Amino acid sequence: LAKYWSSLDYNSLSMMDPFSFKARDGSTIYGFYTPSRTSKPEDSPTILFPHGGPEARDYWGFDAKVQLLSSEGYNVVQINFRGSSGYGLKYQRFIYGNWDGVLNDLFDGVEYLSKISAIDINKICINGASYGGYAAAQGAIMRPDLFKCAISNVGVFDLPGLYEKGDMQQSRGGKAMLDLRLGTDKEKQKRMSPFYNVEKLSVPFFLIHGENDVRAPFEDAVRFSDLLNKKGIKHEKLFIEKEGHGYANEEVREQVNSRVISFFDKHLK
Repeated sequence: LAKYWSSLDYNSLSMMDPFSFKARDGSTIYGFYTPSRTSKPEDSPTILFPHGGPEARDYWGFDAKVQLLSSEGYNVVQINFRGSSGYGLKYQRFIYGNWDGVLNDLFDGVEYLSKISAIDINKICINGASYGGYAAAQGAIMRPDLFKCAISNVGVFDLPGLYEKGDMQQSRGGKAMLDLRLGTDKEKQKRMSPFYNVEKLSVPFFLIHGENDVRAPFEDAVRFSDLLNKKGIKHEKLFIEKEGHGYANEEVREQVNSRVISFFDKHLK
């Protein structure tokens, strides 16, 4: 069988350490911490990296994006917030109708790591894709005091809009899944949506999206960018032709990685 990443020197990689902490309501939350490979972790900037899904999870093991960030001088924090799989149904279902509420698990996690002197609370940006892209945008809206910048990659911005655009609304099963995950209260969906809270976005923001994305509709990314412009909120954007909800082309991935690192360097170093 072929070996993946066979050219890597595994001794040069940063160790991913599991950790757990108590959320504000006393629940135990789990995550992984990968320190900077180039400087003392307590002095290095940190990237909070929420996963997509949202009913997926981060695992202990090699992660190319995490190791890239570590090699560029960043600590990386991955938190399996409530809604993640692998910790029981109660843990996973906590996110239903509560997409923004579980972001408190992310906030509590970095604050815990700051208290144990693993990271500098004043040097944090948030970066994610898909649900993680939603979390980056909404997290920056909810806690501008906590983040120096945010990157949303193929993110979701208009939750009630998912019933009108994208592939989820094209089947009865997809609409039922939206009802389950988002709840049926449209006003609450708006309160949970970056699009309807855009005036609260005050940190430097980078929007990345594939133009063929139908899971997190590209047209909503365009609408969000246009609304930011209308509100006078400066931001960077990278819209990618011939790519969808993720990037198959290696040159595109390299371009995205380069822009991401440059954005973080600009706002954290």
